[in-house]
Amino acid sequence: MHPLPARTRSPVWLLLVPLVLIGLSLALTAAVDLYNVFGLREVVADRSLFPFLWFSLFHWLQVLQWPVGGVVILLCGINAGLAWQAGRQRARLMHLVLGAGMVLMLVEDAGDVRHLIRIYVNRALLADLGDFSPLIIMIELAYFAAIAAVMLYALGRFWRVWWPHVAARIGFLTGIGCYALATGSSWLGHALRGRFEEYPDLYTLVGTYVLKAVYWLAPGYREILEKDPDLIYGTPVQFVVMDHVYEESVELIGAFGLLVGVVAMLLVLLAPARPAGAAADTDHGRTEHP
Repeated sequence: MHPLPARTRSPVWLLLVPLVLIGLSLALTAAVDLYNVFGLREVVADRSLFPFLWFSLFHWLQVLQWPVGGVVILLCGINAGLAWQAGRQRARLMHLVLGAGMVLMLVEDAGDVRHLIRIYVNRALLADLGDFSPLIIMIELAYFAAIAAVMLYALGRFWRVWWPHVAARIGFLTGIGCYALATGSSWLGHALRGRFEEYPDLYTLVGTYVLKAVYWLAPGYREILEKDPDLIYGTPVQFVVMDHVYEESVELIGAFGLLVGVVAMLLVLLAPARPAGAAADTDHGRTEHP
């Protein structure tokens, strides 16, 4: 594969989209939830199921990940087709495997398949092991590892396809890194459940310190939070802050990172072909040319 002209080769600007959306969401959260600008905090509390604007805002950031993931899957298919037309088998296989991995990630994020696995394991064992038993935690780890293995195989086995291109490198590394951070944090929070004397899990522990900083910034916010510590689906607000604000933000950046990667590869595959005599697209070649 050869680099694109400088004017056309970088879709890295797409990474600004999640950063802007997260920044706007945090700014609106500060204005409404913390500082009650124009009395909007009471309006939200009266008209919403939950008295926090941030819950709704970051929920929609989670939902936004799904169409972005769908576009990534579609582009993987298009890239695989372009690579097939050009006779570039490694590029074709990379995008097919990457698209399959993205399907698995999208199904998990939208459908919480791991919870269904827990239910079926309990039924198979005729027991109720709970969400945080060692067996369930290890099954979750194996499940997440299986999904990650598909993505890592695609990018690791065929690294010569995308590594030479800066935009693809930034996108794929950002995407995989962010998803690894979010998934690892979520699993670690479950694995360490019950290990802290005053807190049920890691997310609640960290969320407690986050909210202490919030109290310092806006003391009036404490009144809403302390009316009912389990305001959201019977779950401590401290946990939901981490689950929604932190985790969904990281995953959104990851989704756009993968989008940058596949768009960069699309531009590479659409670029004019190299002249005759270029390195062949084989497993033994040192360079991949789409």
